[in-house]
Amino acid sequence: MTKNISVTLDVEDLRPSDQFEDRSKLMTEKVLDLFSEMNIRATIFVVGDVAKNHPEIINKAVKDGHEIGLHSHKHIPLQLLTPDEFEQELTGAKTLLQEISGQEINGFRAPTMSLTHKTRWAVPILKRVGFTYSSSVLPAKNPLYGWDGLPKHPFRWLNSVIEFPCPVTNILGFTIPYLGGAYFRLFPSIIRKMGVRRSSYGEVLWTYCHPWEFDPDEKYYQLENVGRSTSRIAWIGRKGMENKFFLWANKVLKFFPPYSKSGFFNDTLKLILKKYKDIMEIIIPTLGKERQKTYSPFLPICPDTGVVLEIPVLEIDEKKSKIIFDNFGKKLEKSILDGNCKLQWKVDWAMRWCAYEVDYEMYGKDLIESAIISSKICKILGKQSPNGFAYEMFLDE
Repeated sequence: MTKNISVTLDVEDLRPSDQFEDRSKLMTEKVLDLFSEMNIRATIFVVGDVAKNHPEIINKAVKDGHEIGLHSHKHIPLQLLTPDEFEQELTGAKTLLQEISGQEINGFRAPTMSLTHKTRWAVPILKRVGFTYSSSVLPAKNPLYGWDGLPKHPFRWLNSVIEFPCPVTNILGFTIPYLGGAYFRLFPSIIRKMGVRRSSYGEVLWTYCHPWEFDPDEKYYQLENVGRSTSRIAWIGRKGMENKFFLWANKVLKFFPPYSKSGFFNDTLKLILKKYKDIMEIIIPTLGKERQKTYSPFLPICPDTGVVLEIPVLEIDEKKSKIIFDNFGKKLEKSILDGNCKLQWKVDWAMRWCAYEVDYEMYGKDLIESAIISSKICKILGKQSPNGFAYEMFLDE
């Protein structure tokens, strides 16, 4: 059974002073564009001060269809505030977010999951201020925060809000929040696969990330309220974060972006063009004589009408990643990259297996021969084809 995983984004400004460049707006808009490209609808938890300084971030998120939640007033861990300070700041920030977004703000996430046994005084305040749910607890021991012994599944605090605990799993005796933050950036995908597989059906799974994690160009500074090693870790793995999230979201969340914008498939498309003749030797014997005359793995998109054309190939320019087609007597030169061409479906199937590093594929019995062909193409491309499972459906009369 497929397990649903929600996406959340924590928008915050961690700079210790204004002497460092404020990149929160730039990077949040970048991540929101990535979400839009991948058709992801998320919950965006925003720090009140960031919303005040950059209300356009909230407007963009709302326009893109995201839910807005509150991530505190100034991203100060709960144990550094008094209950009165917390309630006052919470009330003001919630009102501000509602005015900017036009949404009722129902969700709260504490900075650094700092809702612990020592800060449990915050729970009744959340109810009093008007929240309906919280996503603020790490139900395990942790170097920073954590509340060991709490349920892993959603629960309601006594006379207060519903809590959605951070998903955790046990790896070699350590319980970690495997679906987000530094654990997402630094740990291999097998950890996330194991965690999802081990999770019970009562758990609500969600991933969390921060715009700054997608920013390898930000200059280093010491983060407040944490040690030097924790601060250094916040800069590790940023360079590969966008690609890592892209791969994971497409494989696990099953969001498939269009060819046209992402450029994600370009490297695999170049490899297919390089192995063009070898792929043709696999496909051509499976076609009728008439279809053999015009077949090409690449189908150009007409620049005038946007229609996908099935026309013969005249010339291949591997260095420039281009193909010249015979468009009814006229030469049509097209790049194979960035959505200018489509792929024939058996080649497309193999391409996606390679690009997404698919390790398991299930298909109907009628597609067994097609899967065999796509597997051969994977081998030509130097990739491992996924393990396949063919099924047949029987309908009772």
